[in-house]
Amino acid sequence: HLLERLLATGCPPLRQVTLDFEGRRLRGCPFATVAPRRAVLDELLWEAAREAGADVHDRTGVRELLRDGDRVIGVRATSGGRELTARAQLVVGADGCRSAVARHAGADVLDDRGVLARTTYDYWSGCADSGLRVRFRGRRAVSEWPTHDGLTVAALVFPIDEPRPPGRDDD
Repeated sequence: HLLERLLATGCPPLRQVTLDFEGRRLRGCPFATVAPRRAVLDELLWEAAREAGADVHDRTGVRELLRDGDRVIGVRATSGGRELTARAQLVVGADGCRSAVARHAGADVLDDRGVLARTTYDYWSGCADSGLRVRFRGRRAVSEWPTHDGLTVAALVFPIDEPRPPGRDDD
Protein backbone atom coordinates (compact mmCIF):
# COMPACT_ATOMS: atom_id res chain seq x y z
CA HIS A 1 0.00 0.00 0.00
CA LEU A 2 1.44 3.36 -1.05
CA LEU A 3 0.44 5.25 2.11
CA GLU A 4 2.22 2.68 4.29
CA ARG A 5 5.33 3.02 2.15
CA LEU A 6 5.16 6.80 2.40
CA LEU A 7 4.83 6.69 6.20
CA ALA A 8 7.83 4.33 6.31
CA THR A 9 9.96 7.11 4.76
CA GLY A 10 9.49 9.16 7.93
CA CYS A 11 6.75 11.43 6.65
CA PRO A 12 4.63 12.28 9.70
CA PRO A 13 0.87 11.79 9.45
CA LEU A 14 -1.10 14.97 10.09
CA ARG A 15 -3.18 14.16 13.14
CA GLN A 16 -4.89 17.53 13.32
CA VAL A 17 -5.95 20.18 10.82
CA THR A 18 -6.79 23.71 11.91
CA LEU A 19 -8.30 26.18 9.44
CA ASP A 20 -8.63 29.73 10.71
CA PHE A 21 -10.91 32.02 8.70
CA GLU A 22 -10.48 35.52 10.11
CA GLY A 23 -10.55 34.13 13.65
CA ARG A 24 -13.21 31.47 13.12
CA ARG A 25 -11.55 28.12 13.55
CA LEU A 26 -12.37 24.72 12.19
CA ARG A 27 -10.44 21.79 13.66
CA GLY A 28 -10.54 18.15 12.84
CA CYS A 29 -8.67 14.90 12.55
CA PRO A 30 -8.15 14.05 8.89
CA PHE A 31 -8.09 10.57 7.49
CA ALA A 32 -4.68 9.56 6.09
CA THR A 33 -3.36 13.07 5.47
CA VAL A 34 0.36 13.59 4.91
CA ALA A 35 2.54 16.36 3.48
CA PRO A 36 5.56 14.59 1.97
CA ARG A 37 8.55 16.28 0.42
CA ARG A 38 8.02 16.26 -3.32
CA ALA A 39 11.23 14.36 -4.13
CA VAL A 40 10.27 11.53 -1.76
CA LEU A 41 6.71 11.29 -3.08
CA ASP A 42 7.82 11.39 -6.71
CA GLU A 43 10.30 8.54 -6.18
CA LEU A 44 7.66 6.40 -4.46
CA LEU A 45 5.19 7.02 -7.29
CA TRP A 46 7.80 6.18 -9.93
CA GLU A 47 8.72 3.00 -8.08
CA ALA A 48 5.06 1.94 -7.73
CA ALA A 49 4.43 2.62 -11.42
CA ARG A 50 7.43 0.50 -12.42
CA GLU A 51 6.31 -2.31 -10.09
CA ALA A 52 2.88 -2.19 -11.75
CA GLY A 53 4.54 -2.70 -15.14
CA ALA A 54 4.66 0.86 -16.48
CA ASP A 55 7.54 2.13 -18.57
CA VAL A 56 8.60 5.31 -16.77
CA HIS A 57 10.59 8.09 -18.45
CA ASP A 58 11.81 11.19 -16.62
CA ARG A 59 12.30 14.57 -18.28
CA THR A 60 10.25 13.62 -21.29
CA GLY A 61 8.73 16.15 -23.68
CA VAL A 62 5.79 15.14 -25.87
CA ARG A 63 6.37 16.35 -29.44
CA GLU A 64 3.26 14.91 -31.06
CA LEU A 65 0.42 12.47 -30.55
CA LEU A 66 0.07 9.28 -32.57
CA ARG A 67 -3.43 8.80 -33.92
CA ASP A 68 -5.61 6.19 -35.52
CA GLY A 69 -8.33 8.38 -37.00
CA ASP A 70 -9.70 10.50 -34.16
CA ARG A 71 -8.31 8.16 -31.49
CA VAL A 72 -4.98 8.94 -29.74
CA ILE A 73 -2.92 5.74 -29.62
CA GLY A 74 0.44 6.99 -28.38
CA VAL A 75 3.03 9.73 -28.29
CA ARG A 76 6.26 10.70 -29.97
CA ALA A 77 8.55 12.33 -27.45
CA THR A 78 12.07 13.24 -26.51
CA SER A 79 13.49 11.63 -23.37
CA GLY A 80 17.02 12.26 -22.18
CA GLY A 81 17.99 13.53 -25.63
CA ARG A 82 16.63 10.38 -27.33
CA GLU A 83 13.59 10.05 -29.55
CA LEU A 84 10.89 7.89 -28.00
CA THR A 85 7.72 6.44 -29.48
CA ALA A 86 5.21 4.93 -27.07
CA ARG A 87 1.89 3.35 -28.00
CA ALA A 88 -0.88 2.77 -25.50
CA GLN A 89 -4.54 1.81 -25.17
CA LEU A 90 -5.00 4.96 -23.07
CA VAL A 91 -2.96 8.17 -23.22
CA VAL A 92 -3.28 10.43 -20.19
CA GLY A 93 -1.99 14.00 -20.20
CA ALA A 94 -1.02 14.34 -16.55
CA ASP A 95 1.49 17.04 -17.32
CA GLY A 96 -0.03 20.08 -15.64
CA CYS A 97 -2.19 23.06 -16.50
CA ARG A 98 -0.19 23.81 -19.66
CA SER A 99 -0.42 20.20 -20.82
CA ALA A 100 1.42 19.43 -24.06
CA VAL A 101 -0.83 16.38 -24.46
CA ALA A 102 -3.99 18.51 -24.16
CA ARG A 103 -2.56 21.11 -26.54
CA HIS A 104 -1.63 18.48 -29.16
CA ALA A 105 -5.06 16.86 -28.75
CA GLY A 106 -6.77 20.21 -29.30
CA ALA A 107 -8.62 19.92 -25.98
CA ASP A 108 -10.84 22.84 -25.07
CA VAL A 109 -10.01 24.89 -21.99
CA LEU A 110 -13.20 24.76 -19.95
CA ASP A 111 -12.30 27.22 -17.19
CA ASP A 112 -9.14 29.31 -17.05
CA ARG A 113 -9.14 32.07 -14.49
CA GLY A 114 -5.47 32.80 -15.00
CA VAL A 115 -3.08 33.10 -12.11
CA LEU A 116 -5.03 34.28 -9.07
CA ALA A 117 -2.37 34.06 -6.39
CA ARG A 118 1.33 33.58 -5.77
CA THR A 119 2.94 31.29 -3.24
CA THR A 120 6.33 31.40 -1.60
CA TYR A 121 7.50 28.76 0.86
CA ASP A 122 10.47 27.51 2.82
CA TYR A 123 11.40 24.70 5.20
CA TRP A 124 11.93 25.41 8.88
CA SER A 125 13.37 23.27 11.65
CA GLY A 126 12.63 23.37 15.38
CA CYS A 127 8.90 24.05 14.99
CA ALA A 128 6.39 22.31 17.22
CA ASP A 129 4.38 19.70 15.32
CA SER A 130 0.78 20.77 15.70
CA GLY A 131 -0.49 19.34 12.44
CA LEU A 132 -1.56 21.39 9.46
CA ARG A 133 -2.49 24.98 10.24
CA VAL A 134 -3.82 27.46 7.71
CA ARG A 135 -4.72 31.04 8.55
CA PHE A 136 -6.78 33.03 6.03
CA ARG A 137 -6.69 36.81 6.35
CA GLY A 138 -8.45 38.68 3.58
CA ARG A 139 -6.83 37.72 0.30
CA ARG A 140 -3.81 36.16 2.00
CA ALA A 141 -3.08 32.87 3.72
CA VAL A 142 -0.25 31.43 5.78
CA SER A 143 0.09 27.70 6.19
CA GLU A 144 2.43 25.36 7.98
CA TRP A 145 2.63 21.61 8.05
CA PRO A 146 5.18 19.05 9.19
CA THR A 147 7.03 17.04 6.58
CA HIS A 148 10.09 14.79 6.33
CA ASP A 149 13.25 15.11 8.39
CA GLY A 150 11.60 17.03 11.24
CA LEU A 151 11.00 20.01 8.99
CA THR A 152 7.95 22.23 8.72
CA VAL A 153 6.86 23.78 5.43
CA ALA A 154 5.79 27.39 5.90
CA ALA A 155 3.98 28.95 2.94
CA LEU A 156 2.60 32.37 2.20
CA VAL A 157 -0.14 32.79 -0.43
CA PHE A 158 -0.90 36.32 -1.57
CA PRO A 159 -2.72 38.11 -4.41
CA ILE A 160 -1.02 38.19 -7.80
CA ASP A 161 -1.26 41.99 -7.91
CA GLU A 162 1.01 42.35 -4.86
CA PRO A 163 4.79 42.15 -5.20
CA ARG A 164 6.27 38.81 -4.16
CA PRO A 165 7.97 38.96 -0.78
CA PRO A 166 11.53 37.62 -0.45
CA GLY A 167 11.65 33.85 -0.16
CA ARG A 168 13.09 30.54 -1.15
CA ASP A 169 14.14 31.32 -4.70
CA ASP A 170 15.80 34.68 -3.98
CA ASP A 171 19.57 34.23 -4.11
